[in-house]
Amino acid sequence: MPKQYFYFRHTGNKPNEEKRDVARMLYNSGLSIRQVAEAMGVTFQATHGMLQRAGVKLRGKGGMTGGHSRRKK
Repeated sequence: MPKQYFYFRHTGNKPNEEKRDVARMLYNSGLSIRQVAEAMGVTFQATHGMLQRAGVKLRGKGGMTGGHSRRKK
């Protein structure tokens, strides 16, 4: 008996608005992207993408601001 194959229309990845809202809330509360990623159990890259798609304005890295830095304070 031949195998039966079922073909489904590809719908793509559906956005998870709940995860984006949680990531936005945690990030806006002052956590870093890495801390948000750890709290949600996902990677840094996944969290960064979620925040970008959610339209969140990302903060700078915050490094190189000490007295020895050439960067403006």
